[in-house]
Amino acid sequence: LQSAQDSEGYYINTSAFNLFECRQFLIAMGGNASNASLATNYIRTADALCDETKYVRAIQTYYAGLGVILARVRDWIYALKSDEEQRTANGVPPTHVAQEDFVRVACDPDMNIIMLIVSSILHRAGNAHLHLCQYSEACRDYNSAQTYRSMRNKSHDLTLNDEDDMLQGRISNNLACALSKCGLLDEARSEYTRALQVKQGILEMWHKRSKQSATSIEEDGDMPLVSDITSTFHNIGLLRVKCNELKKAEKAYKQSLSLRVKKFGLDDVGVSTTLCALGGLYYQQGQYDDAFRAFKESLRIWQKHVGKKNDLVTAEHYYNIGLIFYQKGPVSKARASLVECLRLRKQLCGDNLLPVASALSLSGMINTMAGAHEEAASQLLEALEIRQQADRNEGHDLMTIQLSLGNVYQLQNKFDDAMDCYSAILSEWMGRFGSDHAKVAQVLQSIGSAYLAADKYDKAKTTLEEVLRIRRLLEPQSVEMAETLDSLGRVLYKLGDTEKAGELGEEALEVLKSAAKDNSEPILLSKVMKNLGDYYQDVEAFEDAIDAYEECQRVLVAWHGEDHASLVEVLNEIGVTRFKSEEFGVAKYSFEEALRVMRLPQNGAQDTVIFPTLNHLGHALYKNNDLDLAAETYIESFNIQVSIITGDANDGLKEFGSKLSTIKDRISSIEQGSDQLKSLSGSLGSIANILRYIGLVIQDQGDFEAALSANKLSLSVRLCQPIRDHSAVALMAETIAISEYKRGNHSNALDYFSQALEAKKAVQGDTIDVARTVNNLANIHYSMGNLDDAMRLYSQSLDIKRICLGQESDEVVNT
Repeated sequence: LQSAQDSEGYYINTSAFNLFECRQFLIAMGGNASNASLATNYIRTADALCDETKYVRAIQTYYAGLGVILARVRDWIYALKSDEEQRTANGVPPTHVAQEDFVRVACDPDMNIIMLIVSSILHRAGNAHLHLCQYSEACRDYNSAQTYRSMRNKSHDLTLNDEDDMLQGRISNNLACALSKCGLLDEARSEYTRALQVKQGILEMWHKRSKQSATSIEEDGDMPLVSDITSTFHNIGLLRVKCNELKKAEKAYKQSLSLRVKKFGLDDVGVSTTLCALGGLYYQQGQYDDAFRAFKESLRIWQKHVGKKNDLVTAEHYYNIGLIFYQKGPVSKARASLVECLRLRKQLCGDNLLPVASALSLSGMINTMAGAHEEAASQLLEALEIRQQADRNEGHDLMTIQLSLGNVYQLQNKFDDAMDCYSAILSEWMGRFGSDHAKVAQVLQSIGSAYLAADKYDKAKTTLEEVLRIRRLLEPQSVEMAETLDSLGRVLYKLGDTEKAGELGEEALEVLKSAAKDNSEPILLSKVMKNLGDYYQDVEAFEDAIDAYEECQRVLVAWHGEDHASLVEVLNEIGVTRFKSEEFGVAKYSFEEALRVMRLPQNGAQDTVIFPTLNHLGHALYKNNDLDLAAETYIESFNIQVSIITGDANDGLKEFGSKLSTIKDRISSIEQGSDQLKSLSGSLGSIANILRYIGLVIQDQGDFEAALSANKLSLSVRLCQPIRDHSAVALMAETIAISEYKRGNHSNALDYFSQALEAKKAVQGDTIDVARTVNNLANIHYSMGNLDDAMRLYSQSLDIKRICLGQESDEVVNT
């Protein structure tokens, strides 16, 4: 189809070879078949070198062929000139050809084809320069080619007019391409217009001629010309994109497709190429569904042509499709596309590993989003190494990969590694761009997010406020601005300012809806809605919280599907909010769904993530009076928590009781004040808490003895905690004391109330709560006949109650 594409997708129209094989060329060469063959062989050889992408040698060979032609022109001019006027004294021919000599060649009916030949060779050399990205040299050769072709038109006796016009159209097309790459966009636009006028004029003339002569054009006769026209429309689309005239670009692509499909059918390889360009245009405009359809059809056509052969064009299609799913979801399809792209590029790219690095980088970002952080970090490190070894001035690509790697480290809780990445990028970009630049804001955003993840809220607040300042200055209505507002709101929420956090969250949502059309930022939108739900829940605006959480859930399901681990957090929050609204049945469903998702094999949830949701579900079941299920759920959570601490499976409360002494020994061997000791103490507190809930359920089931055993075990665990929670100890001791008192075990009740009082005094001092516990102790002594002890304790309780409640209080009167 006499067209090739360069690295940016521009069609470069090539020249037909029939000029060198026609009889007129042999005549113009003076009938010298040897010279004609020599020139022809140079051009054939150079064309073959272009096919092998050996463009430097091809240019040299084209110029050698041009030398043969110019030698013929020189000899012809020399033969025409008289001995007296033009020949030198020694009979040596002139060494060069002047412009007036070409004018004489153009006007000679036997020689003017030479002008077309010279134009064709220069056109070919310009194409080779274009492939080498030597755009100024390409423009020079194309302009020269047009000049020689135009000079020929001065003759009144022309042949090969169609070839002349077609060559003009092709040169204009390619000159426009070179001009656009030189940044001369208006000049390129004019040249494309000229190319279209010429090509379409020829086609109209052919059809008109055919109609006048009552003969039809051969079935395939106009194929090269139609192909040339479609290629120019395609190139005009690329130029319109470069000029940010996206609607006009779409129109040009569709004009190219319409002509090509009509002439060559739906499965023409050129249709695949333009569909690919159209897909890129749709992607640029955020029309991801349209982009996917274009890329998918383009890939289908391409694979029909190449069959099962592996090739880099197929890899490029998979890359583009992966990019679309990275933006619109589901992320599983993005991962699958990049796996195939990477396989092909690693197999086919040889020593040029930069395309592999690009695929690794995108795959790393996709895996980051999918939660596959280990794989993401590995791929980004590999991409970074390839970029560094390439030894090219592509610092931006290096920094972008390093930023993505820092974000993965942050998600892996590798705070120091993340900050090392961010610091290196910040230093580079501050030095290159200054402080008030979008790229500086980008890396500061990541640093602020890292501080937030590491619970360093004051540093996060300072950093994100600086990001907000820069983005309000540069990009106040952007997706990036929404991200900063959301992050800063989260920091303020953690610092206790829920009201201000809510204001920033609502502003983030408003900016995001304005900046990201058609929900083109689903992950950020889900994050903003989740955080808003937390703020609303905190101020007990439960209906607003549910609306926000459910919108977050909807976005995540559309993006990841119903079985993705990212849904767990929002399902739990929906359940918690429903629970607070006393909608226990609906809360139960949310917690059950969260557990279902967590337990899917592909999510691989750890026990440390599962047991808190079991706790929530147990609470909902208990409140819904599903006591048997509540007990089973609490015990399952209990067994998981014990197994985390001991490293062994656990089966119920009795087995755990025998393990307490081992846990105490372990505590004594751990360094005081260490993070390990703090973590173990927290885990024991969680076990004690779930034992208390088990006691409540068993008691409601009517087994008071088993309930009392569970409560006593809970208290034993509380007393094991190396970091004592005195309030929790007091609660459990008092709960047991009341149970013992009701059972008539006054001595036991006295012991547990005494433990409760000791724990309360450790944290409260003389409060009304302490006074009531003292009053309970007095009651027990009175019941046991210990009247002196009872009087002493009643007096202590009375003194505290008078201070806390005043002399006229009913409690004071009763005491």
